[in-house]
Amino acid sequence: MDLIKFSIKNPVTIIVSVLIVVIFGLLSLTKLPYQLTPSVTKPEIKITTVWPGATPYEIEREIIEEQEDVLKSLNNLLTYESSSQDNLGEITLTFKLGTDLRASLQDVSNKLNEVSSYPDDAEEPIIETATASPVIWLMLQTLENNPRHIDEYKTYFDDEIVPVLKRVDGVAGTMSGGGREQQMEVVFDSNKLASYNLTISQVIQTLQSENVDVSAGILNLERRSYRIRTVHKFKTIKDIEEVILVSNREQRIVLKDVATVGFGYETASTVAMFLGKDGIFLGIQPNSEANIVQLTNDVESAVNELNQKELLNKELKIHWLYDQRPYIVGSVDLVQQNIMIGGITPPFG
Repeated sequence: MDLIKFSIKNPVTIIVSVLIVVIFGLLSLTKLPYQLTPSVTKPEIKITTVWPGATPYEIEREIIEEQEDVLKSLNNLLTYESSSQDNLGEITLTFKLGTDLRASLQDVSNKLNEVSSYPDDAEEPIIETATASPVIWLMLQTLENNPRHIDEYKTYFDDEIVPVLKRVDGVAGTMSGGGREQQMEVVFDSNKLASYNLTISQVIQTLQSENVDVSAGILNLERRSYRIRTVHKFKTIKDIEEVILVSNREQRIVLKDVATVGFGYETASTVAMFLGKDGIFLGIQPNSEANIVQLTNDVESAVNELNQKELLNKELKIHWLYDQRPYIVGSVDLVQQNIMIGGITPPFG
């Protein structure tokens, strides 16, 4: 009752107060990100380490266990899980809610630097945070008059197209599938191997020993220190073909005598198709503060520019498969209609 009396006696104060609330509400509305569902960021960090040719047991023993020993003392760490498979190992770290993941990323990087050593041919660990589900789906395909298969554009897609879309404001990451990575292939002639009394395992061991990049330690001379490294990585097909398998007084056998070396494509792990045609798909993941509608518009502009210029010259096209704009805009329109109806109805109720 006191509030009612105060309002009657001070109408100007009440009107000004209501106007202030409305103005601040409208200002907040313009800055509120449009999203179909709330943005939820998991307090998780994933570490992926690739070791080509290694078995799950080797990865567990040589990499995962070493990393776990240094990571288990991280601040705010709740649990950690690891998995090993052929060629790679993964560790997923789960932190307490509210943990600053940016700071934790740096802590994880610093801890991994404490690992005493990695296998010579193991790649540097990749550290990444859990991101939201994709809100946009795209697919790259060849045009009808392009005779080349989409597999031939996998490297181009990863190196040239994906970075352009990652630079769009509000994009946290991407996920892709389809296509096959190009790789160097050695196809053996079993008859020639037998005639030279060689086995495939012997040849593979020789190739691995010749394709090395090994640290030879530090050489101290007077007041200076020099880091010495033995570099002998294959750079061309000819480098591989000329690898010596057997060399003695009687004969000199090189790889090209028993095998054919050339470029090929890895075995497909995923297949992506649109309208019955192979392609490479890409999902766009937003950051937690992104306005999904604005993000989608910006990505669409970038895709249109790629299609009209660079991709057109290569007889390629990015197809737009899915986005959340229709659902978000429809939900916002429904809320606005309900507000208008709610505002009009009371005076006539």
